Amino acid sequence: MLFRSVLERTGNNADLKEYLEQHGKLYGLKHYINVIDKNMKQLRQMQMAITASTTMSADAKREALDAIHDRQLALTARIKMLRKQYE
Repeated sequence: MLFRSVLERTGNNADLKEYLEQHGKLYGLKHYINVIDKNMKQLRQMQMAITASTTMSADAKREALDAIHDRQLALTARIKMLRKQYE
């Protein structure tokens, strides 16, 4: 997206139009990717909190961490699906 910003600032409309024709569909993914990124950050914070917990048993930690890992895998699969949809 940095390249797009440079094209917008320089006012080179022909190159900007060409860039958007080539990458416009992927640019549409930006919002979805940002939401997924936010979710992944929250999951990582949860992982750190669980790992650092002194009150949870080892089994409870493992169960919670496994559930978080499954959610991370689902989010990653969603990114792949979105990318294929927009190609």
